[in-house]
Amino acid sequence: MSGDIKRGKRVFAKCKACHITKKDEGNSAGPNLYGMFGRQAGRAEDFRYSPAMKKSNLIWTEANVQKFIAGPLLMMPGTRMDFRGISSAEDRDALIAYLRSVTTGQ
Repeated sequence: MSGDIKRGKRVFAKCKACHITKKDEGNSAGPNLYGMFGRQAGRAEDFRYSPAMKKSNLIWTEANVQKFIAGPLLMMPGTRMDFRGISSAEDRDALIAYLRSVTTGQ
């Protein structure tokens, strides 16, 4: 997947109301996204996840992030993420590119 990082930063403006992307800055209303790629869902430290997220055994790959942000409740009924989703594939690609750049240094 490839996406426009600048566009992704604009898309993330909605997400930053609940999510942090910096290492060692804790959580907000949502879990800190630093180091998310390759991590099992529901395993970030010191965050109270929904039972659905904890039991999912989902690994945050780009493909899974793409599906989740398209429709969190559709992909994972019972998630506490109160977000309708991002319908634009280009916006999702851009968001993933941005998240890669700020959560992994890539």
